[in-house]
Amino acid sequence: SSGINAEYGERSGEAEPAKYMGHGICDNVSRSTALTSATNTAGVMLRHAVRLAGELGVAPSDIRGLGVQMGKLRETVQSSVVRKPTPSPVLCSLFSHSGVPDFMGNTDKDVIKGLLADWCKSTGEPLQCDIDHVDDYLLNLLKYGNVSLVEELLRFLRKVIVRNKEKGEEEWSAVFNGSLQRVQRRVQQDFNGILDLPSIHH
Repeated sequence: SSGINAEYGERSGEAEPAKYMGHGICDNVSRSTALTSATNTAGVMLRHAVRLAGELGVAPSDIRGLGVQMGKLRETVQSSVVRKPTPSPVLCSLFSHSGVPDFMGNTDKDVIKGLLADWCKSTGEPLQCDIDHVDDYLLNLLKYGNVSLVEELLRFLRKVIVRNKEKGEEEWSAVFNGSLQRVQRRVQQDFNGILDLPSIHH
């Protein structure tokens, strides 16, 4: 790629989203840059994307979504050596001043547990977009090696779901089991192990 376009969804106003874990009303802002030479190196593209974010001046707490597009693609010969990407502390600081991914703008685990509990107790069946949001957060934590927090949050989520039988135990059990399965795959892939955490039996 020799061109990068970064687009960010910035919170519009002070109102909280009407839908639980939704992004609410956003202003979409974007910025593009041309590279001096084509690259397929993730670190180079990351640096440019982060620089574009800094130029836009969007506060990390106001970011509700982002997208990065690569343009002017060229065919290249792929190396037989596959290098495992390492997380960048620059990207990490873009979303959280504490150096860890945030969940709906929060990094305090007790606050996050409260949000997860509220989600499990919300009316109606769990929405796929909410499930994806939770899974993305857990997988992002694993990228930064925070396995213990992932396990703690999953144990808490399991406890809430098991206790909350009147809201449709089978549906929420399936939600937990799916999230656990995705996390276990990543733990096995990146850390060569699994979490000592059972699924919920129907």
